[in-house]
Amino acid sequence: MWRVTTAQGVTRKGVTSCAQSASPLAAPKVPVNGEWELSAISADAANDVWATGFVSNADGLVQHAIVEHFNGTRWSLTRAPDLGPNYPINTFNAVLAISPGNVWAIGQSATGNTTLPFATLVEHFNGTNWTVQSAPANGANNVLSFDGLVTTGSGTLWSVGSRNPNGTTNWQTLTARYS
Repeated sequence: MWRVTTAQGVTRKGVTSCAQSASPLAAPKVPVNGEWELSAISADAANDVWATGFVSNADGLVQHAIVEHFNGTRWSLTRAPDLGPNYPINTFNAVLAISPGNVWAIGQSATGNTTLPFATLVEHFNGTNWTVQSAPANGANNVLSFDGLVTTGSGTLWSVGSRNPNGTTNWQTLTARYS
């Protein structure tokens, strides 16, 4: 049976689970007219489920990547670190739970200035903390975003996404490997 759970007082869809019953999501503090969105989910066990997305202000010019974790009993919320002070827009598009101490989330960060590039956002959870990891460089006027993530089981991660090498409407597919 599929059951959709939502946070109280938030009108966006929540995480979908296949449990016979579901606990409410932990709702982030959403600014007035702001948005909360979860876009990816991964689990390595029934008591280790991860969902990622973002919370934003009303105009969308400040977004913080968020992580929801289900420990088998309840959901808890964590705000992941932003890429840096020059990147107020941070979102996760994919998450991969390998083990309780090895979880990866990927997406993109942006400056909010349309003339400056997006940056790839890669973060890792080591069982205690989320930390920003090194990511492929964009170069000037590049837009680079990761949207999917898998592992081969040997410590190698594969990601797919898209890039815009010159800031026009000419997008290219992207595949990246991390080991």
